[in-house]
Parts: sequence; C-alpha cells; structure tokens
Amino acid sequence: MNHLIFSGYVLICIFQTVFSFSEGCESSITYFSKNEIPFDFNSIRNLVVFGDSLSSVDTNINDMTYTGKNHSLGDNWAILLSQKNNITLWNFAFSGAVIDNYIIPRKDYKISYLVQNQYFIDRMSKGKEYENKWNSIDTLFIYWFGTNDITYIDREKYKNLLNETYNIIVDSLFNTLDGTYGIGGRNFMFFNELPLDRFPNENLYNKNVIKENVEVFNERINEKAAKFSQRYDDVNVFVYNVNEELNYIIQNYKNLEFKYNNLTLVENEDEDHHVDHYIWVDDLHLSKKVHKVIADDIHKLLIINEASSLFVNMVLILINSIIIISILL
Repeated sequence: MNHLIFSGYVLICIFQTVFSFSEGCESSITYFSKNEIPFDFNSIRNLVVFGDSLSSVDTNINDMTYTGKNHSLGDNWAILLSQKNNITLWNFAFSGAVIDNYIIPRKDYKISYLVQNQYFIDRMSKGKEYENKWNSIDTLFIYWFGTNDITYIDREKYKNLLNETYNIIVDSLFNTLDGTYGIGGRNFMFFNELPLDRFPNENLYNKNVIKENVEVFNERINEKAAKFSQRYDDVNVFVYNVNEELNYIIQNYKNLEFKYNNLTLVENEDEDHHVDHYIWVDDLHLSKKVHKVIADDIHKLLIINEASSLFVNMVLILINSIIIISILL
C-alpha cells in the first residue's frame, strides 16, 4: 500500500514537472551583437513600440504625446517598462492593429503595423522632427503583434493556405527591418504570441486550431529573428517568450495573488470588482497587474542579458587581441 502511495506521489511530481511553466525570461531567445559594443540596458533611453491594444497608450501621432489610456485599467507593460530607467516612450501601437491590413482587412481598425512603421519613418528618421532624440545605442525597438492576426483572419478564404499565410504575415513585419536598421536601429525585441487557446473567449474558433496557429506564428518569429541577427553583426535581438510567461501566470495565479485564472472582470464584476484579482479584464485584454508582471519579467531578461552581453564581448575582444598578437609575432 505504501509502495502504491509513493508511486502515485512520484507520478504526480513527474506530471507537475513536465507540464509546469517557467517565467518568460528563462525561455526567451537572445542573439548578441558580434562587434565590441555590448547590449547595455542602463544605456537605453528610448523605447520605440509597435503593436495593438495590448501595447497602445493612446498616442497623439502629431506630437507623440500620450494619455496612457489602454484596456488594462491601469499602466500597461510599455509604460511600466519605460519607468524602470526613466526611459522615453515612443509608442506607435494602435488598438485593433494587425501586421498587414491587405491580408487581414479590419474596417474599423486601419492602423496596421505597416502604417505604424511609416509613422515612425515620417517622424523619427533622418531629417525628421525627432531625428535627434535617439541613436543606435540608446534605443530599443519592440514589436508585439499576433492576437488580432490570428483571431480575425478569414479562415474560409485561407483555409487551404493558413500556415503559409501566417508566415507571409510575419514576413511582412521583418521585411521592414532592413529599413529600420538603415536609419540606425540596432536593438530589437520581438514578442511571440500569447497562448490564445487559454483565453476565456468562447467565441474563438476551435481552441486546438488556435493553439496550432499560434505555434506556427511563433515558430516563424523565431526563424525570422534568427535570420535577421545573422544578417547583421552589430544587432542585439531578443525574442521575448510572452507565451510562456502568460502560461506561467495562469498556472501560478495563486502564488502571484490573483483570485481567478479563468474569469474576466467584465463577466464577474457584480461579484468582485477588484481588477487586481483578475488575469483578464475582458475576453482579449490582460489586467494591469498582469502587465506589471510582464514588465518586470522583461526587465529581468534585459538585465540578465546586459551582463551576458558584456561577458561575450569581453571574450570577443580577448580573442581578437590574441589573433592580432599572433599575427604580429
């Protein structure tokens, strides 16, 4: 009997280990610059953000001021991360955005990533109003798309080419980055897509299909980020695993002092109106507390990799010095 109890306990431990999630920073991917200038988060003075309602802060594109209004009912991750080092936030994200409106038309949400990127070029590239506000070393570009692209794609139209279409969508974003590099961008972060199958949205298409779509989308981001880092020796590239981070939050919601992991504030407000008790405000938007957890996790990722980047570059300098000495001898 004791043997059976022990065996059962071992199986439970194995199950919990296999199916447990870690913080996003622990499973994120980093590609360091191969030159002698390491990534230094303490030198970052500007965040340039592109995205949808998970990142938007109600920016006035004319003067780049923002109210901070968003769907989290508080400060979102972009604002919170910018506050870590008193960083200036240049936020081009718009609610409802997809990467490419030609592939996924959205009648009421026309500011796609491609439009956001043009806004950036028109305001912050050479000869434009904010040209002198940033440089290659002190600026981090961050991109977070996918929620609307996966949720609102025309599944009937692309039913036989869905995976290929997601690849084309991701490629549309990465195809703009040579231009960003050309005007000085050197530090880049790409969020992968959230586990949409775990969202409390009963109207989502088959959740197993959604999960597969997210996997395809995220695999393409990883692939394109790796190729982008290989194309240029002097870029630092991060792929932030926000997918793992949200899974971690859902699994450990009690330890993180959330009260619910499968209810939204909107549907349960009459019973409990405290937003910090919830992971979700509504079917698609995360609460301000989740945004804080995410911002803290990103900060941890950047600080860890600041030290790692410095070490890598010291090694590169040492190797180069040895090569030079050997040549001289």
